[in-house]
Amino acid sequence: MKKQVKIPWAFILIIVCILAVYSKSVFYDYTFLDDNALILDKYFFNKDLSNIGHSFSRDVFLNYSDQVFYRPVLTVSFILDAQFSKLYPAGYHITNIIIHILASCLLFVLFGRLGVNKTVGLFLTLVFAVHPALVQAVTWIPGRNDSLLGLLIFPSMIFFLSWINQSKWPYLLFHLLFFGLALLTKETALFFTFLCFIYLRLVLKKKLFSKNETFLWAGWILVVVSWFLLRQNALTNPMTTSLSSVYLSLRNNFVALFIYLGKIFFPFNLSVLANIRDTSLYFGIAATALMVLLPFIIKKTDKMLFWFGLQWYFIFLVPTFIRPDPAAEPVVYILEHRLYLPIIGILLAIAQLLRINWKNNVQKVLTVTVLAVLAVLAFIHTANFSNRITFWENAVRTSPNHPLSHRNLGAMYQLDGRLDEAEKEYEKSLQLNPLEPMVHNNLGLIYADRNEPEKAEKMYLKELEIYPGYDNALFNLGLLYYKYNMPEKAVELWEGVITVNPDHTDAYRNLMIYYHNSQNYSKRDSCASQLVRRGIPVPDFSKMPGDEK
Repeated sequence: MKKQVKIPWAFILIIVCILAVYSKSVFYDYTFLDDNALILDKYFFNKDLSNIGHSFSRDVFLNYSDQVFYRPVLTVSFILDAQFSKLYPAGYHITNIIIHILASCLLFVLFGRLGVNKTVGLFLTLVFAVHPALVQAVTWIPGRNDSLLGLLIFPSMIFFLSWINQSKWPYLLFHLLFFGLALLTKETALFFTFLCFIYLRLVLKKKLFSKNETFLWAGWILVVVSWFLLRQNALTNPMTTSLSSVYLSLRNNFVALFIYLGKIFFPFNLSVLANIRDTSLYFGIAATALMVLLPFIIKKTDKMLFWFGLQWYFIFLVPTFIRPDPAAEPVVYILEHRLYLPIIGILLAIAQLLRINWKNNVQKVLTVTVLAVLAVLAFIHTANFSNRITFWENAVRTSPNHPLSHRNLGAMYQLDGRLDEAEKEYEKSLQLNPLEPMVHNNLGLIYADRNEPEKAEKMYLKELEIYPGYDNALFNLGLLYYKYNMPEKAVELWEGVITVNPDHTDAYRNLMIYYHNSQNYSKRDSCASQLVRRGIPVPDFSKMPGDEK
């Protein structure tokens, strides 16, 4: 590698490094953390290309209550994948890798626009490309929400810088276009405007309302208001977040600022489902001390860009701490895919301290060694996302105090018929959080499978006592009543399921069969039509004996 790196060769090197780390993830399965809800459960929606438009009027999980996440660009990406990949995970993994490649190449360009030396910029881009803490954003399919955000924020920042320097209208329009798409990808993008403002004031020292800034403010307001109106129209039953909830979220998660920093500098304590309680703070303290001391040790730095980098880290990370109901979370998440955009700030700050002389053999060896170590750690860590059992066993091993880890490992064992092991994990989950969602329902399924109806009913009722609107508990209790000759109770519960979740196809199917056997053909046909609308095949009732038609 020469000191003056040609851009095409830089891109090739970035692509080769990413493929070396992530190619094997193409053969990975689903983890059953959100990918089952976003891809498997939503396939009836995703497989229809015409639903791209409907994506902008729905919650990302297609929820009908407690709607939180308005992320239509993410949904559109899954719809496009579904056209080619169907339900096979390989295509979704390939898309994740492509997104990471494009984002990394754009980051190299962005570093150049921010005045970073090309050699330093390429090195830090490669660090980003193979960093182990970002494995979750690339290898875990739903992690693309953050890599997509980066893929849109990077060009928006590039066009923002071009507009500031050259005042050409296409640059402003493309800046606003990518900013708008970023907002439609993840709500965190809203804070990008603050970052741009800080760059203008802190780095460029621009006047508060110059001509260019006035156009920027007008464009930002237009984009944000449009996004807000779209979001308000889509989330008909939004989960509200009070100021006290915001405060509680920030207070509970503040220490994560240092933990995440530790994962950037010392990526040895990684987890597929990291949380504060089970993550060491020592690495974070060491990393913080390093960031504080380095500017004093290395005198020749652009202090404004250094501080701008730290603010980038802070601005994009802190909003991820805000949870809709922080009081309900006994263990606080610090999921690593959320570092995808904040890590850029730390890399930019480091760029102001770093000098690489490729003719110096010591520096050459150190540079290659750092990249090699990071790539090997990332390559090893990707294996934890290879399938649902491996994923959740890692979650339990690295986050033993997280009730969700035990609950979902139990669910994976249950899917494999390992009921005794599943029961033990559910019991551990309830020890950590007696109100853990879905656990009582899943225990009810185990007892029903063992022909212990009284215990199964008790578990379903307990689940509904805690979470009255849980559709699967209503459905499973209906199955239990139907099996033990209480069809009227079963039907009442299944109708309740549809009220809570109009997309619950199993409830429609069971009601269709019940109404057919009861010769209530109008209700039968109504349920059948709902199934057909969702791509579920139904029998040709006209050819069946007993149909009055």
